[in-house]
Amino acid sequence: MTAETPTADGTENRQFERIPFRLPVRATIYSSDGSVLKSCHVLAHDLSGGGVSILSGRPVAEGQRIKLEMPDRERDAIACRVSRTEDCRYLVGCRFEEVSSLDVADSPS
Repeated sequence: MTAETPTADGTENRQFERIPFRLPVRATIYSSDGSVLKSCHVLAHDLSGGGVSILSGRPVAEGQRIKLEMPDRERDAIACRVSRTEDCRYLVGCRFEEVSSLDVADSPS
């Protein structure tokens, strides 16, 4: 399952509702060969059953693997969208690699 599915016209068709979720979390960002590239703190921006968006002070490339230490457990994610904000940070849309039935049940409908 993905957090969003682009339609033919480029708009988003989300499978899960986004909810505000502003909390600092620890992120481990991996290089393409699987080695740890960097560990840092990021700010979770919003959350859904299929992913999370984070604000990072450091650039992240689309497709990079990220391990996020969330309040309930560690989550493996893939950076799907990256955009630079006006204050020179990066808003990174991440898709969780695994979505459990609990994530779907906890997601607001």
